[in-house]
Amino acid sequence: MKKCPRCSAVIQEDAIKCRHCNSLLVSPIPVMQNKRFVNLLLDFCFQAIFLFLIGIFIALSGAKIDDATDRGLSMLLALIYFVIFESIWSKTPAKFITKTKVIMKDGTRPAFGAIFLRTLCRFIPFDALSFLEPNPVGWHDKFSKTMVVNEGWEFETTEKLIAQRQQLEEAYKKGTLTKEELVKKASSINSRIIEIEKFQAKHLKKNEILKVNIKDGAWACPSCSEVSKEECDVCWKCGQEVEKNKA
Repeated sequence: MKKCPRCSAVIQEDAIKCRHCNSLLVSPIPVMQNKRFVNLLLDFCFQAIFLFLIGIFIALSGAKIDDATDRGLSMLLALIYFVIFESIWSKTPAKFITKTKVIMKDGTRPAFGAIFLRTLCRFIPFDALSFLEPNPVGWHDKFSKTMVVNEGWEFETTEKLIAQRQQLEEAYKKGTLTKEELVKKASSINSRIIEIEKFQAKHLKKNEILKVNIKDGAWACPSCSEVSKEECDVCWKCGQEVEKNKA
């Protein structure tokens, strides 16, 4: 058994969420750039289909629209498309296909306001250029404090992925898994482990112990700004090790 780094209550070793304070014990890792590109491409295609159907309806009605109206209609459709799908299901049709979804940075489900702001930020000029990193968190992610993750991201810790790989190897030894299936599934797991380690290496100074000041029985993490109790030596959210200075 181990203790929750936020409330110090006793929890199970493999727990991903504290049942006492509801704190997540793992941090979400954004999906890779290639999935974001596929999502962008597929969503564009779906919107083009919807716009084409609307165009047919307008043509049959005998109405005529100019270029400005056409652009305005396209923006309105994009707004409705993303707000409806992501506020109701946390994913667009493209994300259903790629098995990804939108969450808040703390792992919770986004509220309507966050999705609406996220959608408005999509219209920022050159927003697409903010997704050039391997594990991108673009402008419309940052401003709305959201991110796109794989389904089941709660179980994507390095330790759990390694355990999954070991289970595959055991299944192969027992003859319940072919070599081709082992190579395919293990390669996918290995790729995700590398993604997570690269992301953590960039955003978390794991080999550096940062100094913090204790105030009112708690301290704020220098890496992610989350507050942990005084007795904790590690940030409950991102795992950053700290050295405490008592005022």
